[in-house]
Amino acid sequence: MNGESRLVPFGFGVSPAARDVAELHERLLPRSPVVRLGRHFAEEFYYGILTRRGYIFGAVSYRAATAVGFIACTLDARGFMPAAARRYPLQLARVLSKSLLFAPGRLGVVREVWRIMTERRRVAAVERCGEVLSYGVSAEHRRAASGHSIAEELTRYAFSVFEAHGVREVHAIVDTDNAASRRFLERLGWRLTRTQVPGWATPSIEYVWRPGEQLSDGHDFQQPTG
Repeated sequence: MNGESRLVPFGFGVSPAARDVAELHERLLPRSPVVRLGRHFAEEFYYGILTRRGYIFGAVSYRAATAVGFIACTLDARGFMPAAARRYPLQLARVLSKSLLFAPGRLGVVREVWRIMTERRRVAAVERCGEVLSYGVSAEHRRAASGHSIAEELTRYAFSVFEAHGVREVHAIVDTDNAASRRFLERLGWRLTRTQVPGWATPSIEYVWRPGEQLSDGHDFQQPTG
């Protein structure tokens, strides 16, 4: 596919087009807890409140008017969601109530998210520890007209933000069976640190990258858990 891609950052007071990124997230990451909690949660809370208030940042890549890729990150791997839940309990309760009303079975996903949050507080012990929460690029749009991959553009933007905020360590949790994402991270210089990550319904592994380590060029790109 030809055509210039356009990167639109979000976070720190700026929200993305929530419907665009939620739809892309849902299509590329159907097993993600964010998706399984329902569209109300994704659009109103995750890509709404959390981005406006700086708990989540990232970027969406557009080709013409179509969202074709995204990355979502946090500067606080240990506690961004618990902190948001404490600050906005009524808003979170409202969107979760909507989600559970439409699909009561999502209560199991709420329990899974609680387990994940508990696990992150234990593991991400380094101060200024960030995380790549979710990312993906539509298969038919992975190569930009410039010859660089859209994935590379998204990743480099995210890491410029991490470095600007003094983040000392960045984590990424990937579905164990997502071979393409594993190759992508390893090609960029990420280190595999855990082959089992408790709390996730889908078997997952964890990678870590530290600012100052060489971020190599990568070309293949699919989606991890998130």
